[in-house]
Amino acid sequence: MTKKFTVFLSYSSKDKKAARDLHQLLTGAGIGVWFDEITLVPGVRWDIAVRNAILDAEVALVLVGEDPSSEWQTVELRSLLDRIFSDDSFRIIPVLLPGAKVKNLSPSLRGYQSIDLRDVGGEVSRLKRIAAALTTDPKTGALADSEEIGDRLREAGDLSGAVPPYEKALEVLTARFGKAHPAVAKVQRKLAASYFTAGDLENAERCLRIALDIAISIYGEDDPRISADLSNLATLYESRGNFTKARKLQEQALGMSQCVLGDSHPDTLTAMNNLAGILGSMGDFRSARELEERVFELRSTTLGENHPDTMISLNNLAATLADMGDLMGAKALQKKILERRRLILGDEHPDTLTSMNNLASTLKALGDLSGARELQEFALKLSRRLLGNEHPSTITVMNNLSSVFRLQGDLIVARELLEEALGAYRRLLGNDHPNTAVLLSNLASLVEESGGVSNALELYYEAAKILDKSLGSDHQLTKEILNNINLIETDKK
Repeated sequence: MTKKFTVFLSYSSKDKKAARDLHQLLTGAGIGVWFDEITLVPGVRWDIAVRNAILDAEVALVLVGEDPSSEWQTVELRSLLDRIFSDDSFRIIPVLLPGAKVKNLSPSLRGYQSIDLRDVGGEVSRLKRIAAALTTDPKTGALADSEEIGDRLREAGDLSGAVPPYEKALEVLTARFGKAHPAVAKVQRKLAASYFTAGDLENAERCLRIALDIAISIYGEDDPRISADLSNLATLYESRGNFTKARKLQEQALGMSQCVLGDSHPDTLTAMNNLAGILGSMGDFRSARELEERVFELRSTTLGENHPDTMISLNNLAATLADMGDLMGAKALQKKILERRRLILGDEHPDTLTSMNNLASTLKALGDLSGARELQEFALKLSRRLLGNEHPSTITVMNNLSSVFRLQGDLIVARELLEEALGAYRRLLGNDHPNTAVLLSNLASLVEESGGVSNALELYYEAAKILDKSLGSDHQLTKEILNNINLIETDKK
């Protein structure tokens, strides 16, 4: 029986190396690929073989490089378009290679969702983007639409990769339903979340306000269904350090939910939990604790003690106890959470890894460096295997484990971990993200402790520049780094 190839790989001769690399990457991941260099054998008419391969394929990846399509790739494209016009299930996906120019994308392909590899360096990241587009629904066997591709990439930690699919989904939904439709608002929220996590707060706010305006136009200003959008805006202002505005929006969201939905409704409890976070950021730990205890009590009653939302409430309460100086109380709650998550979810669940990391941070604060190191080394090993080296959760564990090695006096290993984490953030989030700046600052502090004052100063300056641009000069993080710079420069005089 003739083998049915899932993917047909179309490329120009100048992009042959990229095609070879992509073929190896896909076949290594278990995806069937028709690649002429490998599949064509002597004595077979190549034009007939290519036509049959296109008819057999389920999807075609059309590679777009620095140069325009070759004559033969143009011929292949005509065959691909003929196939898609007669078969709605067939998919054509342009793949923008590093260095590709959008003008080289054939006009007939510009309406299709593309895979953008121009900003991707590592094989793992490339595979994430391709797999998100090629993975089929286990129930229907259908390939993902643009919104689903964005969801998959965001869940995989590829934040910049999630943006183009969501934007394509917005384009499609707006053309189908108009600008003021719940489906459009839903994708605007997802796009906002991607921008927010990627550190692009300006675009995140723009998308959130569009979603809010749509909700108000549909439901009205007093409808509790707009409270979630108000709450999201509040979270954004909190991240900018504008706690007064954040608190006002969150209290408005909470009041609407309580009035219409009642104290026990999930939306009310979410708003209450978010308000507690803002109060904690403002230093009002007592009020934050009271709200978190109330949320935990209500979620325990309505959802049960082992529900994920209940566990989140307990975790937030533990964090507040730690902020208040009650490290033993925080440790007791975090041990309880970890035990439950291990029992219910197992060690290899992201929530369990988060619990390990939280408990390790408290152990470190209590001076139990051996216990903290043991937990974080285990968590890092699992996170690398389950999520990859460039996932935000993995990078967080690297950073935290680095601080434990530093406290134990092993500055070499501490620096190696920090530099790996920083490199991963640069690739994942870019050079201008606030999280990149935080790791730069941590590395600067470590370098300064090692005696490299001049190098530390350069790192601090880079971090300060990023934070001043992204969060503003009045943000607490920016002020802290500027203070470190001032101390070093004063000592040098």
